[in-house]
Amino acid sequence: MSDGVENSGLSLASIAGLDVSDVAELRSSRLGAGLYTFEVTKAFLEETKVKDNTEDRIKAVIELKVIEVDTVTEAGFEAKDMEGKTHTESWFINPADAEAAAKTIGYLKGFVADMGCDNTGIIGGVEGQPQGFLDRTVTHRFKAKIVARKDRQSGDLRSQLQFIKKAA
Repeated sequence: MSDGVENSGLSLASIAGLDVSDVAELRSSRLGAGLYTFEVTKAFLEETKVKDNTEDRIKAVIELKVIEVDTVTEAGFEAKDMEGKTHTESWFINPADAEAAAKTIGYLKGFVADMGCDNTGIIGGVEGQPQGFLDRTVTHRFKAKIVARKDRQSGDLRSQLQFIKKAA
């Protein structure tokens, strides 16, 4: 038996004998691999902490909603179940490291440009502050692929957005 199961206090026999009547059913919230049309529903900056609440970060968030499903190519996923689902992209900006912050902001600007939006001027994204390019992305629509990728740390499958390359 693996250490992970032994260390949790559960054995094969105890798992097999569990009454799971009161355990809630769960479904994957991720999008299946395929081609989608997305609409930006939210785009903002927020303060957060990382590394066991010891380091400050500014988190840039772009929330996307599936408004049209062109194709779903991954087994176990149905197109009708994907419409209306959300996909969130986020970037963690380290305010204590100007070089790292500039690089992360560069990735954010690249994503916004690849969506087909203007990424010039201020970032914006904070309520009560002047609007910037993040604010201007809200309601923008674009087509992109979702591919399934294994998370390096957990091994779980994650939905990764990939922009469709335009022909030169």
